[in-house]
Amino acid sequence: MKRIFLFVVLGFITTVGYAQSDSLKRLSTGMIQYSPASFFRSGKFTVDGKQITVKEVNARLANYQPDADEYNKYKKYRNLTYYTCGSALGFLAASLIATGNSNTFKNTSSKIFAGIGIGLLVPEAIFASKRNKHFARAGYIYNQQFR
Repeated sequence: MKRIFLFVVLGFITTVGYAQSDSLKRLSTGMIQYSPASFFRSGKFTVDGKQITVKEVNARLANYQPDADEYNKYKKYRNLTYYTCGSALGFLAASLIATGNSNTFKNTSSKIFAGIGIGLLVPEAIFASKRNKHFARAGYIYNQQFR
């Protein structure tokens, strides 16, 4: 009998603990608002008039089930953007290294590296536009619950 009682009490404590931690995931019930960047300041996210970080915005969007598909697409294109941008910068740096000590751009390998680096900027721009589109959609779907 003591074991059954202990099992019930521990089950109740665990349930209460998970319920409280789940309710703490949502700091408030307000919409995510974005003030765009200007020349001298960066863009800011606010909820109920309080500024929040990008990590908190990402946590809100990731934990809201209806926009999970859009948020996952955003993460996929964000990673592709990072990878292609890193590759493009690597090839452009390799083209500068391949020229050596000469001041001219006569070396064939440096031209090839520069061409690949510049060529990788096109898919990077495409991935970045898709990333931004899916992030905006995820935010729109998240804010629909408050309208």
